[in-house]
Amino acid sequence: MVTSSHALALGLSPLVLEQRRGVLQVSNNSDRLQRVELQVFRVRQVQGRSTADLTPLPPAEAEALIRLRPSVFRLGPGASRVIPYSVATDQPSFYVCGTSLQGLVQARICSRWRSVSASTPRQP
Repeated sequence: MVTSSHALALGLSPLVLEQRRGVLQVSNNSDRLQRVELQVFRVRQVQGRSTADLTPLPPAEAEALIRLRPSVFRLGPGASRVIPYSVATDQPSFYVCGTSLQGLVQARICSRWRSVSASTPRQP
């Protein structure tokens, strides 16, 4: 296992988006400047668990689901930034992920939006 002071350098909260409008807080816990990009990913199932897809949605498709401004920015060492968001539709479920290239490793931390149908118990 590789460990470094930069391994957990990117923070994002909340991890579950429970309201259609709100703010994401992105933080840089490292001692280096980071370029952060907020991207939208489909939900996929891996061994019965929901996870973010490997590739982000194209910008136009992502914008149809959620509005994030700005979606690309820099964060200085120890800095954080609040990004307003607005979910455009209740369908489908998706992940909003903050991604940052840290040396040779790309860090990605995600918040999940659950669609109304995914969060409502099904009736028999």
